[in-house]
Amino acid sequence: GGERGRMKKGFMAASGRRPLYEEDAKGQGEKKTMKLGIAYNVFDGEELLLDSIRSVKPNVDFVAIVYQKISNFGNPAHPKLEARLKHIQDLGLIDEMRLYEPKQFTDEEKAALCSPNSKELGGPPSMVSNQFFNELMKREIGRQMCAEQGCTHFMSMDTDEFYKEDELAAVKRKVLEHNLE
Repeated sequence: GGERGRMKKGFMAASGRRPLYEEDAKGQGEKKTMKLGIAYNVFDGEELLLDSIRSVKPNVDFVAIVYQKISNFGNPAHPKLEARLKHIQDLGLIDEMRLYEPKQFTDEEKAALCSPNSKELGGPPSMVSNQFFNELMKREIGRQMCAEQGCTHFMSMDTDEFYKEDELAAVKRKVLEHNLE
C-alpha cells in the first residue's frame, strides 16, 4: 500500500526512480550533452558550503541541498542553519532545498533498501545502523531531485568537498567522449 512512511519489499524499484542516464543525441553526428546535478548532504559544516558550491558551480547545472535540523543521533543543528542556507540560495547558488527528518528503520525497510547480493554490510541489513540508512536516504532524495530537473549525471557531495574548475571540466569531457556512465 500507499501508507506514508512504510516501505515494502522492492521499495527502490517501486519508488518511481527515474534513470539519470538518457540518450540526448538521437541522430548520427550529434554530440551527447550532459546536465550535471549535484546534491549536498548537510547537517553541519555549512561554513564550508558556499566555497564548495563556488568550486563546482561553473560546471554544474543544478544544485540541490538535502539538510537536517536534527542529526541522526538526535542532536540539533546550528540554530541559524536554515537562515545560512537561505542566504546562499538568495545568492543564486542553490536551486532547491529539502528538509530531511531522520527516522528509525524497521528490519523490513532495511532489507528493502539493500541488495540481497551485497557482501559489504558486515552482516544482515537488520544489524546495520539507522545512521547508515538515513545517510543513504538523504543521498537518494538528492539524486531524485536532480533527476526531476532532467539531470543526466549526478554527484553526491558533502560540504567539505572541493573541485578545481578545470579538472571537473576535464572529467565531464572524458565522461562524454568515452560514453561513460
